[in-house]
Amino acid sequence: MKRMETDGGFCWFDGFFHREIEIPVDARLFNTGIVIREEVRTRGTRMAFFPEHYESLQSRLNILHISLPDILTADEMHQQAVNLINKNRYFGGNNLRITIIHEPGHDSGTNHCLMECIVLEHPAYVLNRKGYVLGLYDDLNIPLDRLTGKFARSPLLDLLARHYMTARKLDDCILFNQQGHITSSIYSTIFFRIKDEIHTAPVRDGSPSSVIKDQVIRLLTAAGDPVDDNISLRSLDIEKADEIILANTLDGVRWVVGVDRFRYYNNTGVKLITLLNEKAFGND
Repeated sequence: MKRMETDGGFCWFDGFFHREIEIPVDARLFNTGIVIREEVRTRGTRMAFFPEHYESLQSRLNILHISLPDILTADEMHQQAVNLINKNRYFGGNNLRITIIHEPGHDSGTNHCLMECIVLEHPAYVLNRKGYVLGLYDDLNIPLDRLTGKFARSPLLDLLARHYMTARKLDDCILFNQQGHITSSIYSTIFFRIKDEIHTAPVRDGSPSSVIKDQVIRLLTAAGDPVDDNISLRSLDIEKADEIILANTLDGVRWVVGVDRFRYYNNTGVKLITLLNEKAFGND
């Protein structure tokens, strides 16, 4: 998703607006604190799947025994996000980036909330015209534990995977866990259509939890294409697939034309992008 250059807008931090170039967050918080981030696609002041994003934040904070309503209730966060969009006066597409920073300390520590608006190129989800070309990155694999998929992956793994992708002029890479099972791409949840069935990697294999993943599963199921998320996916499934679809919060849906020597159709992506826009932003 292309971000548009702006003259610099406002962010919201712990109840006050600040210029983005003067974000009042002590740098040590990002080094010593625990950072949990959620991104929300907006169109004007309309926020796609906001209640689900709030619930996603809370589910991860639960692991840290932190109550999100003690920081901001859902209504408060929604209202402050609307205020921030209005303050920035850009009513096309935005990435509303919500960051909760837990500062360890005595007793329960201190929690902070930072909200930023990053301008996007399109006000709604737009399907890519040129199909993505993916590679297979398995030099480093994703370890499996009870936190896998709930928090950000190792920055080193992502950095090396992006270097691999850039060096080969790829659009993205498929990632694997330590058992050799497919987990996701660098940026997205991955879906395979194999004959008449759609599959996505199971949570137990390290597939990241995300609002967009849940929404795509619901939309496909409602359209008569139930998604199987119980069977582990392997390299062999790349050869067997008729279609490969990527999904993330900011881009919506991306269709894949090729992985190595294998080529794919684009039928599901065309249908899905329409359904996703209608669900996220309505028919207007």
